[in-house]
Amino acid sequence: MANAMKKALAMLVALTAALSFFACQRQIPTKGYDAPTQTVSDFLEAVKAYDHDRAEEYLASSEEVFFMGLSDSQFEIYTILDNFTDGMTMWIQNASPKTVYSFTYSNSDADTAQVRAYVKQIDGTALLTSALNGYREACVAAGLKDGDYPDLAAYLDERIVRDMRNDPPKYREIIAVFDLKKTDGKWLILPGKGVTQTMTCGLFENEEAIIKALEAMRLTEVKK
Repeated sequence: MANAMKKALAMLVALTAALSFFACQRQIPTKGYDAPTQTVSDFLEAVKAYDHDRAEEYLASSEEVFFMGLSDSQFEIYTILDNFTDGMTMWIQNASPKTVYSFTYSNSDADTAQVRAYVKQIDGTALLTSALNGYREACVAAGLKDGDYPDLAAYLDERIVRDMRNDPPKYREIIAVFDLKKTDGKWLILPGKGVTQTMTCGLFENEEAIIKALEAMRLTEVKK
């Protein structure tokens, strides 16, 4: 009787070990997301890694996808600043890894889906506005006139990186909405505001503050 019980127990242990082994081999989403949510999660992980090439693999269209979520005034702000500085790229590269997100909603049918995510990122607008205002104040303090201002690109590059390292960052919290469609059996994210908000870390979120700072420098007549 005792030997039979020992054999039964040994078989049970062996069976449990075998089941545990095969369970570990199963390929399942880490957090048990549905397919559309998993796609958005993979996209946001690529954004956090500042790997925009990989991020675009989850998008239905990568052609000028950055611009598709910008309003007219935001696009004009981007164009103006892009002519002056590479600081935006440096900012996004440094801020992206600090992104935190969780999912609040997911709904899908056969071919379309919508996923909403709570996203917390460093406030790009606050940092950019502070740098622009600092540039203007430094020029005025030095007694310079508009035509004598030093290189904006160099100033913003240095100021943005310095502020990110030295000042406690301000964070913004948003609900980013992602619309998806299924193409050839694969869920892909459609271009939109959620994509632009997360890929730029909210760099152009507060249009009015940036417009005010730019107009104070007489660099633009952006329409409100």
